[in-house]
Amino acid sequence: MAPSQQRETPGRVRIVLGVDYGTTYSGVSYGTTDKTNAADVTVIRSWPGRDGEWKVPSRIAYERENNTFGLTQNAWGYDVQPSMVSYSWTKLLLDQSAGPPHDDPDFRLALDQGMLRLPSNYTAQRVCGDFLREVYNYSTAQLIKQISKEVFDSTPVDCWLTVPAVWSDQARDSTRTAAYAAGFGCRPQDTINIISEPEAGAIAALHKYTHPSSLNKPQVGESIMVCDCGGGTVDITTYMITDTTPRLEFREVCVGIGAKCGATYVDRNLHKLMRQRFGQAFNEVDMKRKGPGSRFMNSWESVKRGFGSAGDSRVQEIGPLVMKGVNSSQYYDEDDSLVRLTRTDVESLFAPVVDEILSLLVDQKIAIEQLGHALDRLVLVGGFGDSDYLCSRLKEWCTFNGDLKLLVSEHPQAAIVRGAALRGMGAVAPTQRCCRRSYGVGTSQPFRDGLDPEARAYTSQWDGSKRCLGRMDWLILKGASITKDTRGAVHLSIPATNVDDMKMTCTLYSSALDFPPEYTDGPGVQVVGHIFVDFTRMDKARMPRRREGRFGKTKWNLPFSIEVVFGSGTGVLEFRTVVDGIVSGFAVISFE
Repeated sequence: MAPSQQRETPGRVRIVLGVDYGTTYSGVSYGTTDKTNAADVTVIRSWPGRDGEWKVPSRIAYERENNTFGLTQNAWGYDVQPSMVSYSWTKLLLDQSAGPPHDDPDFRLALDQGMLRLPSNYTAQRVCGDFLREVYNYSTAQLIKQISKEVFDSTPVDCWLTVPAVWSDQARDSTRTAAYAAGFGCRPQDTINIISEPEAGAIAALHKYTHPSSLNKPQVGESIMVCDCGGGTVDITTYMITDTTPRLEFREVCVGIGAKCGATYVDRNLHKLMRQRFGQAFNEVDMKRKGPGSRFMNSWESVKRGFGSAGDSRVQEIGPLVMKGVNSSQYYDEDDSLVRLTRTDVESLFAPVVDEILSLLVDQKIAIEQLGHALDRLVLVGGFGDSDYLCSRLKEWCTFNGDLKLLVSEHPQAAIVRGAALRGMGAVAPTQRCCRRSYGVGTSQPFRDGLDPEARAYTSQWDGSKRCLGRMDWLILKGASITKDTRGAVHLSIPATNVDDMKMTCTLYSSALDFPPEYTDGPGVQVVGHIFVDFTRMDKARMPRRREGRFGKTKWNLPFSIEVVFGSGTGVLEFRTVVDGIVSGFAVISFE
């Protein structure tokens, strides 16, 4: 885990870096804390090997695996050549938790077939960190050109790193740790914070309405759904406008929803179609010839971006892709090694993905209406938001649902990274969020005759009472409002015969169910991680104790509380131990 954050020095100007680490593309923006206007956010648009692009491919090729190319260092982004052994979409491997029903059903198959792969003995966190190190070094070099090395070295930098809202706590921590290893937030005066992608998108979309002369300003009470469609994930979050003067304020209306069904789902559908049509001939093609970053997939990317124009029924040719034993047909040009796709073919690749996105929208709309609210606007952000086909389907959905206003963010690819910087600059931010899961700890509690199973009963060695093992103490429930001050506490105790043994580990659980179970082994209860607590350095005079018999050993029993901070500004769970109202001891989590 990255070290805890340094406190900001009041009144001191800080540099803000917005970092949108995406599945397929990544972007960086920057500004300063003494300005809060969107015009004061600079998005890097000049990358090694390419100018004028909002983002750089999230791709890395290691020098040691590409000796034939004469590399003297790792290649990344646009500098990765199609025939190099490279790694893309690695971000998705940071979160391999069981996903919701809207997840891409072929995600696991992509793992098995090598579309999502890692170098030997490397973890996903290591590869992500190696790529982000290249991004950090290049971005800071660009920044130094603007402000000088002396100013950069003496000015604190706050990094605001975006993650999907559907990310597990472990994945959020892994992303943050990878970024820290890459250099973000690692100087003593720097910080690194996590912000969800739809929240960053909402800030970018709503910030333009903070100007008094803005047209079509939202009114107090309006509900605005933000649909963040990226390369690997789709996140949908709805906000309500709570105030417009003297400044725009908004809060999250209900628990957001999302899944791994972004633009890479379309790419995996293409591979699925290729396997169906060409069978073993396609399977035998080396992954570097057909996987992410290959000439074949780069050719497909051009078709994918342009698809959606009404009346365009041309047959698309993508490649080259040499397959053995395949003769020319309506699907393949053997002479030029090109794959032929009709409009119907391409639409069949897009449609299942967009259908899942629409299902997410329907589920979120129902959740909003069950709370007595009406949806007023739909804002589309994220790289997949550039898709004409997606936009056309969303327009149809909005029309069908009472002529909802569909707003497509200007430059959807850059909306998230702009919003991340604006958040760090203190422009606008939601006043409260909704907890997406219930969190709790399994504890020993007094046994309830007739309610608790006898199999859970045991006798306390401290006082001989009958107790129940593994009953959940839910610290916060799904849907609860979270502000910066929100925290939950569980009350525990450490029994020991030696003060040097004043350590323990307790397990943090979570559940995505609307009504979480009562016991740790209940259906839908998942292990988040293990919290390690250490009180060995605490003054033993403060610890309750008693002697067993006249010559027996002294027994210690230290009552304490573990506080879990849910509204931390860092964007990840934080923990502290409290004894008699005083923060004491040491607590850290090891994620499952």
